[in-house]
Amino acid sequence: MTIKCTLINLPAAADNPENYVFIQGANFAKLTKRKASSSRLHPWKGRVAIVQSQGGSVYRLLRGSGKLSIKIDACCLGMKTQIQLDITTGSDVSIKSIWQPWGRLLYYWNHLDDTFRLAARIGMIGLVFGLVSLALSLYQIWQASS
Repeated sequence: MTIKCTLINLPAAADNPENYVFIQGANFAKLTKRKASSSRLHPWKGRVAIVQSQGGSVYRLLRGSGKLSIKIDACCLGMKTQIQLDITTGSDVSIKSIWQPWGRLLYYWNHLDDTFRLAARIGMIGLVFGLVSLALSLYQIWQASS
């Protein structure tokens, strides 16, 4: 599902704005098919979405918020994200939900912070090497038994 919205100024009450796209609670419920409060109480259940504009696309965590008084057709992004997408206040963006395991991987693979990005990439490379060595070990066991 995709939601189109207009970018507005980020309210001062928003915490850690660079990792999130802030949308109205009803839009959050449309994208994720659950209430906005559930990801606030359980941050590990946060949803990843693709934020797209003419300047490109980025992966951000969704944050549905009623306390920021965001209108139904508006959304808020952090300044680094706006610079990355080459957009300003008043620009139109679209927010698209994504399959969550793949979204989480891409979110950390392309994260703004170098430490998260490096940890995700090293972890995935280690996983690939582990799977290859497991496959080779099983092949050798199979060869030895026949």
